[in-house]
Amino acid sequence: GPNPARLVGAAVANCLCASLLFALRKAKEQPGGVSAVVTGDMERQDGRWRIGRIDVKLQVENAQALQQLPAVLEKFEDYCIVTQSIRQGIPVHVEVVDQDGKVLKA
Repeated sequence: GPNPARLVGAAVANCLCASLLFALRKAKEQPGGVSAVVTGDMERQDGRWRIGRIDVKLQVENAQALQQLPAVLEKFEDYCIVTQSIRQGIPVHVEVVDQDGKVLKA
């Protein structure tokens, strides 16, 4: 199974997806699917391996049809409990793209 560092990354990605879906649905939008790809960098700190950074790319299926998307993208991360907790010790970079890979938020 996944190691603990990968579970942390998966938790961040899952929470961001859930927060984005929740915010879009609350804005009465129909986002379709939202998926995530997460990568992390391991680095040595004081001679021990640590998670140095987490990068998450979220893809929104029906982005062009979502009128409230710009407003939602400004605030959805604030509601992600896992990401905001992890950010207190690990940098987390979030990028949102549409189904064609066009960057909507970086």
